[in-house]
Amino acid sequence: RQVIEETQKLIGEGNFAGASPYLDELQIRFEDDKNPEVEKILQQFGFVRGIGYLQSFAQEGDKDYLARAAVAFGEFAEQFPNDSKAVMAMQKRTDCLRALHEWKEAALVIETLLDQNKPYRKQIVKRSELLSLFFGRAQCYHILQDWVKGEPAFMSLLKIADVAKDEDRSAYAVSCLTEMFVQTKRIDEV
Repeated sequence: RQVIEETQKLIGEGNFAGASPYLDELQIRFEDDKNPEVEKILQQFGFVRGIGYLQSFAQEGDKDYLARAAVAFGEFAEQFPNDSKAVMAMQKRTDCLRALHEWKEAALVIETLLDQNKPYRKQIVKRSELLSLFFGRAQCYHILQDWVKGEPAFMSLLKIADVAKDEDRSAYAVSCLTEMFVQTKRIDEV
C-alpha cells in the first residue's frame, strides 16, 4: 500500500522517472498474482512504467533506460493486449528498439502489430499509424538486408504509401526494392 501511495504521488507530480523504481517493485512483487484487484493496479501503472524510463532517458541520455522502456512496454502489452494503451505501448516499444538498433526485434514487434490474428491490429484505425508501421517494418528489413522478409514489406509499403499519396515513403519503398533487386541479381526487375 505504501509503494502504491508513493507511486501515485510521484505520478500526480508528473515525475514518471521517479516512479519507475516503485513501478518495477510492484511488477516484480505481483506479476504472478491472479487477484483481479492486483491485476487492475498493474494495468493502471504498466504503461506509465515505460513512460518513466523514457523520461529517465530524456534526462540522462543513458540508453539502458531505452532498453528498460522497451521491456516495460512489451510486458504491459503482452499482459493487457486489449487495454486501450496496448497498441501505443507496442509502438513505443518498437521505437525504443529501433533507437537501440535492435532491428530484428523491432521488426518482430511491428509484425505482431500488423498481424490480423492478434488483438492489436483491430485497434489501429488511423491510416497514418498504419503507414508508420509499414515504413518501420520496411526500414528494419532494409537495414538488416533481409530480402526474403523485406520484399513483401517493401511491396506492401509501396502499396499503402501510394494509396495515401505519400511520395516520400513510396520513393523509399522503390529505392529498397531497387537495392534488393540489384543485390539479388534480379536486374530485369530493376
